[in-house]
Amino acid sequence: MGVGPESPDNTEVTERLLPTEGGEMSCDSRASSDSTGAVVADVDGVYDHIGHFGRFQQNQYLHLGYAALVMGISTMSMVFVSPTIVPWRCLPGSTASACHNSTSIRFGAEDMDILCELQANQWEYTEPSHTITAAFGLICEDGWKPAFVNSMVFAGYAVGAVMFGPMSDRIGRRKSYRLAILGLAICSTLSALCSSYWPYCFMRFCCGTFNSGASLSSFALFSEVIGKRWRSPTAILIQAFFSVGEVVLAGLAFGLPEWRAQTLVVSALFAPLLVGSVTVLVESPMWLHSAGATEAALEQLRVIAAGNGTALPPTITLKPPSQGAASVSVATLLRHSVLRPRLLIMAFAWYTCSFVYYGLSLATSTLSGNPYVNFAWQAVAEVPALVAAMYAIDTPRLGRRGSLKWGLWLTCSAATALAVCSGAPPESRTFLAMMGKSGIAAAFAIVYVYPTELFPTSARVGALGFCSLAARIGGVTAPFVTLTSHFGEAVPFLVFAVPAGLAAGLSGGLPETRGKPLPQQLSDIVPEDGPTIAARVQTDIKLRDMSPTPSNKWGNRKSA
Repeated sequence: MGVGPESPDNTEVTERLLPTEGGEMSCDSRASSDSTGAVVADVDGVYDHIGHFGRFQQNQYLHLGYAALVMGISTMSMVFVSPTIVPWRCLPGSTASACHNSTSIRFGAEDMDILCELQANQWEYTEPSHTITAAFGLICEDGWKPAFVNSMVFAGYAVGAVMFGPMSDRIGRRKSYRLAILGLAICSTLSALCSSYWPYCFMRFCCGTFNSGASLSSFALFSEVIGKRWRSPTAILIQAFFSVGEVVLAGLAFGLPEWRAQTLVVSALFAPLLVGSVTVLVESPMWLHSAGATEAALEQLRVIAAGNGTALPPTITLKPPSQGAASVSVATLLRHSVLRPRLLIMAFAWYTCSFVYYGLSLATSTLSGNPYVNFAWQAVAEVPALVAAMYAIDTPRLGRRGSLKWGLWLTCSAATALAVCSGAPPESRTFLAMMGKSGIAAAFAIVYVYPTELFPTSARVGALGFCSLAARIGGVTAPFVTLTSHFGEAVPFLVFAVPAGLAAGLSGGLPETRGKPLPQQLSDIVPEDGPTIAARVQTDIKLRDMSPTPSNKWGNRKSA
């Protein structure tokens, strides 16, 4: 897939990806002229005149990319702040048989089990201020609490999607983004000041809620400010900023390991976003147009044009906002013979991607070797995987289905190898973890694109909401997998390998959507290699009209 503005293939793909200002998934942004000679266009058509990804839009994208970077640091800080395993050692002179007269540092699931057999005066944390696990004493009977607080972050994500989705449609993308960033900065700061577990848990839940709102609003904002020719590559590559944030987090955690100081530094990173939300960002012209503020939308388009060094033609007027088709419920999709397997397979793929992506990140603490280096290398591996996914989804050999399947197979194979080769050198295991993380990162990017082409316009919102819910469930359950390391170092990776392999196999049952028109109604949905419902009806009518004895023929069919 070409990523430049002149790539016709890229235009074809991106025109099918994202909603227009009326909520429809449209691939028609052509302009027309009315009787007065004025050019009537939708917002996408205006970008043909003022630029799809000019200097002004690039500045918007970089700001929101920095937001994704900071949100990556904020979300994944759980890896270093609330691990389930922490280092400890026996105190000198301890007579406990488990200590073996040794004061060496212990770090492992089996060592945590030994710790629970010792008296409080026989051992000590070696890094008491580095994690909430040590600071709040979350071990032994409270050993489930670090996993629980991490799950609360993803539970907050689900709540944030419910809160900020409608809010973004009601008050605008920029305002809801600004509120989410402000709330995230406040809650992150307050979490650093908590002196006990449950207030900290609540603050992390709130961080997840506002993080989700900021992600939703920023994604909608940049996708509606950027022209259609650049939406597909920018939508995938925005996730690379999240990965870069993980690399920055590894360096920050290594240089500033004390969890309170680390959290306060992360909170300070939101300050430029608050300033930029006022000085850099503009409101989405598409949202303004859909809200009926046509003149305000044109004014924002003029601002974008001036920033790009172009000009909005004075004869252009915007088309009236389209009225979306009546939505189709998830229950209707589950009764549809063709869409039901699509929905269930895609929901399971979303669950798997979220479950394995965050689970592998958290399982870094169970790998031998330097945890900071392990985590950083896993994050670095994501960036080339995202670039590869951007190109692979538009290749005839792979397309959407093949790219998703092979990304999941790569993750399954790497996780299985990590489980089988538990005694391998740390460098080899780090490499396998990188391969697993790159595969699931590519798959995660693809599942954001794929369902928009699998479901008709009238059912797309419901289908995406159902898949998003599945992903949130995956995120909530992922932190608890690290607890299974008490049964063996291989167990967490087997837990990740199984759903990845199952999702890879099931994804082969999805239809390929590359280069195919976007379905608009349920009647446009076709079984694989079969005619559309509407086409079959038309064929039956023609056969009936051509039949010399239509009444008998159709009467027999009805009776059959």
